[in-house]
Amino acid sequence: MRRAAILILLFACVDELPTLSGDPVDAGFDVSVDAPNDVSLPDAGEPTYGRRIAAANNHTCAVLGEGELWCFGSNAEGQLGRPGADSLVPVQVDTTRFWVEVAGRASHTCARTREGEVYCWGANDEGQLGLGDFVARDAPTRVTLPDAATVIAGGYDHTCAITRGGELWCWGENWEGQLGQDDRVDAPPEPSPLRVGIERDWVTVRPGQGHTCGVRRSGNLFCWGRNTESELGLGPGAPPQRRFPTQVDDQLWITGIAGQNHSCGISADGRAACWGDNTHGQLGTGDLMLRFVPTTLPGAGHIDADTDTFHACAIAAGRLSCWGRNVEGQLGLDDLVDRREPATLAFDDWVEVSTGRFHTCGLRAGGTLWCTGA
Repeated sequence: MRRAAILILLFACVDELPTLSGDPVDAGFDVSVDAPNDVSLPDAGEPTYGRRIAAANNHTCAVLGEGELWCFGSNAEGQLGRPGADSLVPVQVDTTRFWVEVAGRASHTCARTREGEVYCWGANDEGQLGLGDFVARDAPTRVTLPDAATVIAGGYDHTCAITRGGELWCWGENWEGQLGQDDRVDAPPEPSPLRVGIERDWVTVRPGQGHTCGVRRSGNLFCWGRNTESELGLGPGAPPQRRFPTQVDDQLWITGIAGQNHSCGISADGRAACWGDNTHGQLGTGDLMLRFVPTTLPGAGHIDADTDTFHACAIAAGRLSCWGRNVEGQLGLDDLVDRREPATLAFDDWVEVSTGRFHTCGLRAGGTLWCTGA
């Protein structure tokens, strides 16, 4: 296997006005965007990559080169996939496997191999590793699923995967109904994968903190879990919780992304939209007003988006825009000023973005990883 050059992290302190700029090392691969409805298992000789970056609370992981997985940052819960202290530089995770996708939001990490195997490690106090217990792991440990996975996605304390047949499975924290089980209120965590509904046509899923959103092959967007800030996008008067997948609206979607108390998504016509809590301008609507339903943002042709606690980012025609909280410099705009509307960053060849709690990382078409923020 050709060895990839190690990515570099652009270190920055808040008082240095962090920005997505500099000269990173080429990671040695070309990035392409996969069709959102591709749920077939890739041929072992031609890997189909999923999401390559996972910016979490205090650590980041990225799939670079030919199936190599690198992580850096906090390792307090073993989320870097190895025992030991935190790492200020990228460290490679399990060199025996060919990785094609990585996920993580809080203090755990999960990743998918070319063969469709799912491995998780890190914090496990809510069963978010899917291993049938609540014991943390400091090395990748395989999750038992009924079929090969084609998508893996991590929430704050829960995780979801879509298998080859289009089935959706979730595990971990379930106090808010984020596992979609239509169960009792305040149900305990579930440390083993549970199937969500009976449908076999899920194509994307993006868990958040207390809720989850996913898109089925029809293009319909469904969200479930906590709704105290209208993060499910169901309109005024909706209940504070929905413990089963509930359709958001009648338009068609490519993806829906659950954040903390809000959500964002990309519609089938390439337009970004957000809804829910807007305390820090994380909806990008130009104000701080809560939105009960998806509210379309300026621009078209969006290919990727992500949102986390208090900020969000999206890519359209290679241009990366971010908005929301910026006290830690997570918007990459060379200042510490919050934005209530999308603000465009440097360069015009972005292909993927991942927002952590207080930092952001993005991939450019040349295969380099760039980060900014805390």
